[in-house]
Amino acid sequence: MDGRHIDIWKDAVCLGLLKEGVLSNAIDIEEGKRVRKRVNNYCWKEQKLYFKGLLVPKLEERLSMVSQMHEDLGHVGEQRTLVEICRRYFWHHRTEDIKTVVRSCQQCQLVRSEGSIRSGDEQLKSIPICDLFHRVALDTVGPLLETRKQIHFGGHRPLFQVVRGKGSC
Repeated sequence: MDGRHIDIWKDAVCLGLLKEGVLSNAIDIEEGKRVRKRVNNYCWKEQKLYFKGLLVPKLEERLSMVSQMHEDLGHVGEQRTLVEICRRYFWHHRTEDIKTVVRSCQQCQLVRSEGSIRSGDEQLKSIPICDLFHRVALDTVGPLLETRKQIHFGGHRPLFQVVRGKGSC
């Protein structure tokens, strides 16, 4: 059996060594070498598995954990979710798991389809303006630098900008 290509949680011989501290007499020398080499950076502590100090979640917990982290971070996308997961957890192929979760996130898909975040290869489209004041954009700017004549609004120095669209369809 080639244990390098199976998840550590499915590798019973490795888990046995980590939990019990001894290898079974039933395995051959080559298997023993493979297991010792594989568990070198793993540690079993308080019923949890760690790799170089990072928690290795069980297979069945990973996708829900990634989903919860993605949600807690505010639906920030694949890269930021990956960074935060990598700071706390370890498992092989976590990038693929994160892509799966983020790309299937319903809220992220809604935001993306409404156009708030677009990739560089997508073209901007004109917005038709049908009537006067049909579209109005509002914005605030500030705080502004002080001048000799100053108008204060509750201790703030804002500028409130209204831009109206004009034209016809």
